[in-house]
Amino acid sequence: MGTKAGTRKWLRVGENTAWSRAGCLENEGVSGTPSDWESSKGIAKAILHDRGMRRKWMARWLFVTIAWMATGLWILDGWLGESALRFMIWWGICAVLAIVMMVFALYDSVAVFREERNKR
Repeated sequence: MGTKAGTRKWLRVGENTAWSRAGCLENEGVSGTPSDWESSKGIAKAILHDRGMRRKWMARWLFVTIAWMATGLWILDGWLGESALRFMIWWGICAVLAIVMMVFALYDSVAVFREERNKR
């Protein structure tokens, strides 16, 4: 890819990528590279601000949520039924996954409205 050893392509200044547009290159540390926290914030911004990437993550999250539900319903149903605590923890996690998916979908719909409004 033509990058120096130890650097990632998305960290190079001046590139017009989703990472650089989202602010991964802002607030660099003393060494000139972003801290882990700054990199994580930049990646989150890139995911949330890029429609295609946002939709890919939504699809992945939906798959994980459905797989979690299917596993609880058909594979682990007997094991979960043996203990009320296991049952509550499992389906509590399932509920959290579903709620996060709904919030992500709501954010996506608001972002699409905002993008379309800004096109005018």
